[in-house]
Amino acid sequence: MKQYIYIITIFLTIATIIGCDDGFEELNKDPFNPTETSVQPVFNAMISTLVRQWAPQTGLEYESMGLSSQITNIYGSSGYIIDGASGELWKNYYTFLSDAKLFEKLIENDGTGLNMTNLSAQKDIVLAYKTVKMVDLFGDIPFYDAGKANEAPEFFYPKYDAQKNIYMDMVALLKNASTSLNESAGDSYSKLGANDVLFNDDILKWKKFANSLRLRHALKAVDAEGSLTAEVADILNNNLPLIEDGEDVTLDPVKLELDLRGPIWAYGGGKVRFGTTMFNVMSDGTDDADIFDPRLRLFSEVNSAGDWNPMPYTAGITETGDPNKEDRWKDQANAGTYTYSPINYWLLTGRYFTPELIFTAAEVHFLKAEAYAKGVGVAVDMIKAKEEYEAGIKSSINYWFNVAKGSRDFGDDYAWQNVPADPTTVEIDAMLANPKVVWDNANALKLIYTQRWVSHIRQIRQGWNVWRQTNMTPQEGTNFVFNRVVYPSSEHTNNADNYSAQVSKMGGDSDAKKIWWMP
Repeated sequence: MKQYIYIITIFLTIATIIGCDDGFEELNKDPFNPTETSVQPVFNAMISTLVRQWAPQTGLEYESMGLSSQITNIYGSSGYIIDGASGELWKNYYTFLSDAKLFEKLIENDGTGLNMTNLSAQKDIVLAYKTVKMVDLFGDIPFYDAGKANEAPEFFYPKYDAQKNIYMDMVALLKNASTSLNESAGDSYSKLGANDVLFNDDILKWKKFANSLRLRHALKAVDAEGSLTAEVADILNNNLPLIEDGEDVTLDPVKLELDLRGPIWAYGGGKVRFGTTMFNVMSDGTDDADIFDPRLRLFSEVNSAGDWNPMPYTAGITETGDPNKEDRWKDQANAGTYTYSPINYWLLTGRYFTPELIFTAAEVHFLKAEAYAKGVGVAVDMIKAKEEYEAGIKSSINYWFNVAKGSRDFGDDYAWQNVPADPTTVEIDAMLANPKVVWDNANALKLIYTQRWVSHIRQIRQGWNVWRQTNMTPQEGTNFVFNRVVYPSSEHTNNADNYSAQVSKMGGDSDAKKIWWMP
């Protein structure tokens, strides 16, 4: 097993030593030796927190975010308590933040004489990625004084900071990080080496990741803060490098020898089905011949009777059977009888081959299409917008068919069953000409947002963000409104005064409250 695979062990080691101060230099130099630590494995510990936790996937992503954005549908509650999921997200982030502070301290006290510029920038990119996700989930959070409890007593109970200030600072941090990264760094620079499980020390890819994140965040909030137009203009007018096709940013279980059981566990625990909203975007009816988007056969399945039957968004739906049952691969009978089309079981159970998605090339295409269609930072250009829109669809199709085909390397136990043949150029052209998909200048933004929303089938939080940002993604029936995640109950007791002040300022800790960039 490769050295960098020990990410969970490293994570636990670092989590144990974060609070230590006395004798720090002697105790924490190398986590592979219980008395030492260094920057590379600490960075690896930070990356390990990017894997989505199991409970938040069920109670928050599929049952709350997925339902409100109608990426998924449910026929009841799993019983997983929202506060538990909220608490896991909170703990995950502040453990990460403590690791980030430790990383900074190790760089500051480094005695090797090597240049640490690239390492600092790489840390800043991950910090911005994690922090903006938290702001997008909760709104105001403790940030500027958080993760510093080992420095002084006044940091034991950090105050909540304004979400907009944090967000804007993270956009600026991404810009500075991208600018400071040195692609031609030689032996005088300290490197992550094998501990860089994202890009294998490819500094250009780190730049692309930083710029792509910056583009995502700027476009998400530009209607609320017009100054972000300059960020988009800088990226697109200067042709700054962005994630390209084939460069999707993932935690690859094949490369990392990881077992990502979270999705199948979460869907198996939740009462989740494939909804009519997304189905109707991808098909003209419930006969197999009506399907025009080839991804639908990868995203969903027929019911136990062999029929396409997506679940409508109406009250009083009942359902039986469990097509998400983890051992269904052993025998289809284990799933029982079920009426509605599930999320594709093989998409979920790919614990050894389905990557944990962080940023896709398809999303970059859709972001560029949005910028050109709206004229954000660039002149309105519907020709370029159409090109990027169609490129995004094709990129998403290619990505998912490659994942499905790659599953065959894992034998019959977990390999994707009944993978359809790759769509032909004729089939893709027919999809792009379908009235539900065909480019229309007058309807450009709705088309772009809809296809970006579809592409986020395994990135529920991002699809939820598109819905919250635009109010232009497809909706059917009664809409369940879920705008933000409430603070965990641990804050009520562990940070009581600051929590009370924050809730008073907000006018209540409700999931109906909007994040600062929401319309």
